[in-house]
Amino acid sequence: MRYFALALVLLLTACSPSPKTFTGVVIDVQASDLTHLDAVTLRSDEGQVQRFAVAPEAVTAGHPASPSHLRQHMTYGDHVVVQYLDTANGPTATRIDDAP
Repeated sequence: MRYFALALVLLLTACSPSPKTFTGVVIDVQASDLTHLDAVTLRSDEGQVQRFAVAPEAVTAGHPASPSHLRQHMTYGDHVVVQYLDTANGPTATRIDDAP
């Protein structure tokens, strides 16, 4: 039984998608109100543009990702790092942090 449980944990870990990262400057912030971030669009230094839907956990994971804070990053041209998963609805941000 013990080996079965270990095998099940390893299988579930292997099957869970690992997050990807994208680093760039914020070029658009979409929010339904002052506190609810819906989507963010970044442009990488190489010129690639990527839009991310924002999962609810991204607002509280790591650096607080409020619409106003991300608009401040957009104004100053600060880089951010988005951790995301590819989902059926497209890339979905699970965490947004300041770039080092």
